[in-house]
Amino acid sequence: MVLFRSFIQRIIALSYSLVLILSFSCCSKSGIIEGGSYVNEKEGQIHAFYLYDFITKKEVHSHALSLNPNSDEQITIYYFSHNSNIPSQNLRLSKNIKDAKRVIKKYAFNIKYAFENNSEDEIKFIDCLAYPDDELCSHVNQQDNTK
Repeated sequence: MVLFRSFIQRIIALSYSLVLILSFSCCSKSGIIEGGSYVNEKEGQIHAFYLYDFITKKEVHSHALSLNPNSDEQITIYYFSHNSNIPSQNLRLSKNIKDAKRVIKKYAFNIKYAFENNSEDEIKFIDCLAYPDDELCSHVNQQDNTK
């Protein structure tokens, strides 16, 4: 009976270990998680992602470039801290791209990186922690011409 109990305890311990190992191996592949988007064929796209701390700046930049295969299409991508609250429903239901940007700007204090490929085919990738006052990163001093 003691031998059987010891055997069961070892099996349980191994199963917990296996779950932890699988969890950590899965996390390394999913450190960038989709948080919402606004897509309009005429106006362009805005995407928001959650970003875990172990993801490097280089990995974020590569991810952004992979989402923008057609350089003639306007796209803006925001990478938020993993513990942020991205209003995905509000973003998806935005009336237009300016409204979608307004939704994002309300949460700009949590943006870690921003990427933009604008209509002039200029690509911009900003580390918002290093440059918080950049127009893509900051919710302060934003002009709203849609009123």
